[in-house]
Parts: sequence; C-alpha cells; structure tokens
Amino acid sequence: MLSTICIIVFSLVFNSCMDSSGDTPNLNQKEFSLHPIYFPVKCIVAQEGSFKNIISCSAEAYPKRKVKILTKVAGRIEAIYGNENEYIKKGEMLFRTEDPQLEYSYQQALAKATRSAIDFALEYTSHNSEDDEITDFLSEIKELDFSKASTGTLRRLDKFLVSHRSLFVKASYSGFYDNLLNLRKCKQKVLDQKCRAPFSGYIVDLVVQRYQNVSTNQECLTLIDESEIIIKMDVLEEYIEEIKKYNEVTVNFPALPETSFSCNITSISPLVDPQTKTFEVECVIGNKQGRINSGMFAFCYISSSSIENAVVVPKSAIIFSGEKPAIFLASGSRALFTKVKLGQENPNQSVILAGIEPGDTVIYEGHSTLSTDAQIKIQQIDTVAYE
Repeated sequence: MLSTICIIVFSLVFNSCMDSSGDTPNLNQKEFSLHPIYFPVKCIVAQEGSFKNIISCSAEAYPKRKVKILTKVAGRIEAIYGNENEYIKKGEMLFRTEDPQLEYSYQQALAKATRSAIDFALEYTSHNSEDDEITDFLSEIKELDFSKASTGTLRRLDKFLVSHRSLFVKASYSGFYDNLLNLRKCKQKVLDQKCRAPFSGYIVDLVVQRYQNVSTNQECLTLIDESEIIIKMDVLEEYIEEIKKYNEVTVNFPALPETSFSCNITSISPLVDPQTKTFEVECVIGNKQGRINSGMFAFCYISSSSIENAVVVPKSAIIFSGEKPAIFLASGSRALFTKVKLGQENPNQSVILAGIEPGDTVIYEGHSTLSTDAQIKIQQIDTVAYE
C-alpha cells in the first residue's frame, strides 16, 4: 500500500515538471540570479591624541576605623545600651559593668584620702609656710570634697606635690601621697565601669549579654566607622614603578552597577606578597550616604602614565591571526585585512604603533565573521575614540 502511494506521488511530481512539449526540463540551463552579500559593520576613525595608561585590579572595601571594644575592669555587665548593627554616636554609652568589691575599695580609698589630707594640711600649716602657692594648696585639700573631685583634679594635686620637694617628702611620710594615688586609681576604675563609644559608628559582633560576668580586657563588641571607606587594591608587581601617590582611581562595585566612584591613591605598600606577586595600594572614598558596605568587592582602574600623539583605536577592533594582532579597515565597500603592531592597552583602548595611520576607518563591530576583501555595509562611523 505504501509503495503504491509513493509511486503515485512521484508520478504527479514528474508530470508537473514536464514542459509543454512533454520533454523533461534541462535543470542545467535554468537561470539563477545571485545577489552579493554585504556584512553590516560599525567603524571608527583612528585618531592621534593622548592615551591614558590604565591599570586594572581587584579590590575590597574596608571601614575607616574598626575597633574591638574590651572591658577595662572585671565585673558583671549590668546594662548594654546598643544592639547588633545599631548606630551609636561618639560619647554614648555602650555598656556598664558593676563590681561590689570595687565600690567598697573606692569608698575605703576616699575615706583615707580625705582624713589624711586634713591631717597633713593641719600639720604643715603649723609650720607657718611663707610660700603662697603651698598655703593655697593646703587650704584646697583641707576643704576639698574628694568624692566630687575629678581624676583631673587629683592628677593636678599629685603633680603639685611632686614639683615641691619639701612638701612631697612630708606628704609621703604622712601617708597622704599614697592615699591620694590610691584614690586616683580606684576612682578611675569606677569610671572605667562605664564604656563609651570612642567614635560614631555601628555595633557589630556583639559577643556579650546582660548579667554576664566578664574579666579585664575581655572582648565585648566591635565598633566600625563607615563614614569613609578604605579601598585596598592588589596590584601586580610589574606595575610598581608606574603607581604613584595621588594617582587617579576609578572604583566600580558590581553591587552598584550604575555608579562609579573617583578618588586618589593615599598610600602604597613597599612590600610585595611573595605568593601573589602583588603589592597593596589604598585610596579613600567618602560614604556619607552609607551606600558602600565593608567587605564589598570592587574593580579599580588606576590612571598611571600618559602617551602623547598616540594612534588610538577601540580595543574591540583588535583581532588575532594566530598570535599576531590585526584589524579590518573599511576601504569603500570592502574590508581590508591589516596586520598591526600593538602598544600599550587599557580596558577600552589600544595604541597602534604600526600598520595604520590617523584618519583610517577601522571596523570595531561586526568584523568577527569577515574575511579579507569581504563586502561590507557601514552602518555607523564614529569620529572619537572610546574612553
């Protein structure tokens, strides 16, 4: 059945191909019209001008300041005044500890210092000192409320005693000087129970909780300041002579694709990492809006040297024949394959040392499928080099 259908179909096709005389047509005599194929391309006019050598590298963002906050005295944490990732202003309280034994020691030191100050002032006054400074000093310590005296006041009294030898000797023998030092020490420890922010920033890595017992110099939290961001770049050692302080840097974050940040190099490390063969370069970016976070990855482009009167073309125009660079020039409606000698390059541009002249029309788009002498249709001609 299937073979019968195939025979019928073949007969119909054969008959339809017959001419009016009943003869089969001669397919070799049939005429075909062939149209030339034009490849659409975009071109740019090679020009002579200033070329900026740009060094590209990867980088990471770091906060302006990052400080681990430690306890200064042992005790129990009675209050924590900020939460994880909360912004704290400079001088605001971070946490407070308490130690009953420390409070007891302070009260003892206060009592001894007050009593010995009065005894010393009365004893020394009986010698009828003619020094007005010493007389004023004795009057001050006799009437001073040591419980309200600041550590600055106690430090001033200490310095005055040390600067007056006769007074210092008597204060040492009477025990007043030792009591004064002990009071200063205890008062400072009491003040150290209150921990305040040394600068404005965010609380991160909060590792303690309320009512937890802590020891001296125990880590409690980390405070970071992101008002400015330090960009740390790893640059290959081959560029070490081209990188200079204050060179311009363009920073692009993949997380912020619509924004580029400009800054200048602030520091250059003199050390090269023996494993990565890179050295560290830093720049600083203002971050008042808080768009950049610590740890963000970035691509950096460092402007180093400039070449004047260089023939510059888009980097996309360069192709390779084997390992040799070449480009296609537009000559009328045809593509002309031309070998060139490359100079320096940046992410967007290439310097051509030989092979073309300023004013030549260079194909930079649509040339991947071209062959020499291919017919082309120019869709666009740019008159300036890509930046």
